[in-house]
Amino acid sequence: MKRIGRFLLELYVWVVVGAIIVAPFVLWLLPADTFDEGQSLCPSVWLFGVECIGCGTTRAVMHMHHGEWREALYYNYGVVWVYPLLALIWLTVVLKVLEARGWIRPKEWKSPVGQWISRVLAKL
Repeated sequence: MKRIGRFLLELYVWVVVGAIIVAPFVLWLLPADTFDEGQSLCPSVWLFGVECIGCGTTRAVMHMHHGEWREALYYNYGVVWVYPLLALIWLTVVLKVLEARGWIRPKEWKSPVGQWISRVLAKL
């Protein structure tokens, strides 16, 4: 019974990690204006009819992902720090998976960027 539970947990982890790794590539395949129309998902808009500070972030990130900077800033100025943060989180997950599988050894990286990534990963 423990083996089945462990297998299901490991399968769940790999599905989640796989979805995180694949998500940016799937978003590139979608048109940039995919989320521009339709019902808002923000509870603030639903309950009070007022946009919050995060409203438009999904649309802004999608346009930023496609290189449409002006449109991204039109929807939400916060994309200037949200998008790089999401990219850093994505890179961290990918590198952690590659390190866990033994496919890379960050401690052996010689470049300054590689050393910086190693220090960041060591703190996680």
